[in-house]
This record gives sequence, structure tokens and C-alpha cells, in this order.
Amino acid sequence: MVEAIDVDSPLVSGYVRGPLDQYEGNFFPGANQSWNVLRLESGEYRFIDCGAASLAFFKSNLDFNGTDRSQVRIDDFYFLTRPDHLVFTHYPTHLAHQFLQPPVALATFWQLPYIRGGYFRQNVKIQNFISSRVTLRNDDVFMLILKLAPDSMAYAEVEIPDKQGRVVDRIPGFTQCLNHKHRRLCKVMVRMRGENLNGILKVYRHSSVGPIGTANGSPSPQSAAALPPLSRHTFPLAFAINLYHEGTDTARPFARLHLAPHEFYLKEPIVYELPFGPPEDFHVLALNPDRRHMKLQLVSPSQVRTKFIYQPLDQSYILTQPIREYGEWQVVYHTESESWLPIVSYYCRRPAPVAE
Repeated sequence: MVEAIDVDSPLVSGYVRGPLDQYEGNFFPGANQSWNVLRLESGEYRFIDCGAASLAFFKSNLDFNGTDRSQVRIDDFYFLTRPDHLVFTHYPTHLAHQFLQPPVALATFWQLPYIRGGYFRQNVKIQNFISSRVTLRNDDVFMLILKLAPDSMAYAEVEIPDKQGRVVDRIPGFTQCLNHKHRRLCKVMVRMRGENLNGILKVYRHSSVGPIGTANGSPSPQSAAALPPLSRHTFPLAFAINLYHEGTDTARPFARLHLAPHEFYLKEPIVYELPFGPPEDFHVLALNPDRRHMKLQLVSPSQVRTKFIYQPLDQSYILTQPIREYGEWQVVYHTESESWLPIVSYYCRRPAPVAE
């Protein structure tokens, strides 16, 4: 491509990492890819990696695992990429080919998160990053605080791969955003199930709040059926972090959030499964800039509706409700279109029969 426009662009060889890599220290596994470097008239350097931008590239396959590839375009992030952006995934055989001062050491490279172009496009910043490999024990919760671009959202889940790298399970995370002191912040919380288990936390982001468009266009906020479920198909990948779980398999899954035209922040309960019998405290914040009063209800499995009580001081809604039905419970709210849309879903599980 660069030869066609008569531009001098030498090749750089090196190692391109993937989300499954777990190397550390000064170990260099050897070159597995080449990419081009360009020197601009300003004296700055930029990189082009057509392989990493292609869906056929072996390291990119996991980024789109399970998606319809005909609906995913080439990732143009890898055309004229800045050196300080490319270094999160590309490590050259010769340190000088990073074109960074000071260069990033190999041991530091393995500690960086696995980052895709979406991280930089939406100005994502990890506020409490410690390591690219995190160990969880028993029912530990791993939490990340992200700074996002205004009016953006995120989704997170943990993928569990087998020894061949194929995804055998997905554990949804719990991701909520809010605006605080003119900043868009996002809290990501994940747990893992299973003993001595490796997983990959993948965080996806999108540039709009409320109804999120898919490859077929934006859905109408008038129809609950038109709103896509939160999943890896809804947003493009921003970054990934390796997780390892040890100890007991007792982690409780998080409540299941739904996309809606209006934004809410769930205070409690944040677990998916509710115990049968005792009263449960529900607390939801409505994040409306105009502080408009909204109607919220808790819907039982038999469709019995109970109204929330509005708290004008902090624009929140509270309810204490005994859980006396097995099945799915939902918190819903009333929209301008005279319809009810879900905010969050819960489940009360019937106990397994006792063997005689």
C-alpha cells in the first residue's frame, strides 16, 4: 500500500500480543508479526499494521468472538497509529523501533492491559489500574473505575476460555455510569465462578447513552423490543485484563441491567438472585439532568406491580418489598410513549427438592 503512493515506510518486526497472553519479566517469545513505520514531516512517527486491523488476524479473532463478522468493519485504529498507543500491543524486536523516549521495558509491556482502538477513540482512562493480571479468591469482587468521554457507556464480562482458547463460558459484569463533577465515570464490578480458573475481563464501550445503535441503526426509544440487550455485540471492545480465580465457587451473579432511553443508577440490591421470604430494600437513582419525577414500579413474576416512593432530595426511588414469589422480578419505569421499560431484572430461585 505504501509502495503504491511512493512513500518510504520500512518494516518493523516484533511480537503482537493478544488477550490470552500471560508472559512476564524480560521473556520475549519471538517475532510473530511485521508492521510499517512512517516518519511525518513534523518529525513524528506513525505506524501502519494492516494485519492487526484485519478480522483475519489471529490475535484479533477473540475480539469479535461470536459476532457476525460481516457486520464488523476493518479497525482503522491501526492506520497511522501513534507510538504511545501501539506500544500497548506491539513490542518490536529492536527497542529503538518503539520511537519512544524513554522506551517501554519488556517487563512493563507485559503488565499493560490489552488495549484496542476503542480505548483511545472514546478517551477511556482506567483510574485505578494496578496490573494486567489479577487474582481473585472465593467471592472477591474485582472493581475498575473508568473515566469515559461525555455521553458514553460501557459493558463488561469475563470470558472463560479452554486450553485451546475457545470461549466456554461468559460471566456478565456489573457496569454503571454517572456524571460526577463534570466527569463521566464508570464503575465495573466482576466476580468469577469456578476453582483454579483463568478468565479474561473484556470491557466494551460506546459513544452514546440511552438506546444504543447496532449495525442496523439506532433503535426507537418507543419500543422495548427495539432496545438491544447489553452484551459484547452492543459495543466494540476497548480493553482486556487477565483474571485468575482460586478458592470456593460461591460467587453470586450481579443483577441484570437493561438499556433504556433514560439513565438510572442502581444502589441496591446489586445481586441477581433474591432470597425468598424476607423484605428486600430497593434503591434506584434517576440520573435526569432536568430532575423530572418518574414513575417506577417493581413487577413480580405474577405481574403484581408495586410503586416506588420518590425521594426528591437526591432524586432517588425506594421500596421495601417481601419476596414471596419464585421467578423473575423486574424494576420498570414509565416512558413518554406511555409504555413501561425494564431497568433491572432479578430472580428468586425455587429451592431444589430434598432427596429422600
